[in-house]
Amino acid sequence: GPGDGEAHPDAEIDPETPILVVSGADEKEDVIRALRRGAKDYITKPIPNLEMIELAVSHAFENYTLVKENKRYRLALEKSEHHYRTITENIAEGVITVDQDGTVTYVNHAFCSILGYTKDDILSLPLSGFAAPDSVQELKDQGMDEERKSTRRFETQLVHESDKRVHVEFSCTSVFSDADQYQGFIAVVRDITELTELRNKFKKFLDQSK
Repeated sequence: GPGDGEAHPDAEIDPETPILVVSGADEKEDVIRALRRGAKDYITKPIPNLEMIELAVSHAFENYTLVKENKRYRLALEKSEHHYRTITENIAEGVITVDQDGTVTYVNHAFCSILGYTKDDILSLPLSGFAAPDSVQELKDQGMDEERKSTRRFETQLVHESDKRVHVEFSCTSVFSDADQYQGFIAVVRDITELTELRNKFKKFLDQSK
């Protein structure tokens, strides 16, 4: 069988296991080559103090633990983002995110359908690029609110790709960083054009009945 200190030939070695190089060669090129190939540290002989080895091993395993944790958090984040995108891409309401500069950073398929644009079309436009001219200021004031953290709901008008006005309802929430810096907003958008037209017709009917 394998001797003392030898790995079993069938043993699986984690490719992320930290490697330290201890060598009598102290040429600069050898050190650079070892580090480029993944070594976490390079110690040249003779070793004046064994504490140097202990310290190097300790640092290597601290780094190994951090890398493992970062990978776990990254995978969890990717899974969460995938879940979020799956939901937003399949709900009936439009979803839009806008950064602190008023640049659209994400829209789902439903939002594109409301306006008749493709995602690429919308992502190349500023927030004001698809708002009705007389609704631009309202959309900025209500949507890009750097003070309120509560969700607010308001009605406004956007412009369809065919130049037709679309009445929509925004349910809008500002987004802040951990340092409480304003980063833009996310909104759920519902097309209420038909509802608005019916509401106006009913109002007109009531006015005529007086």
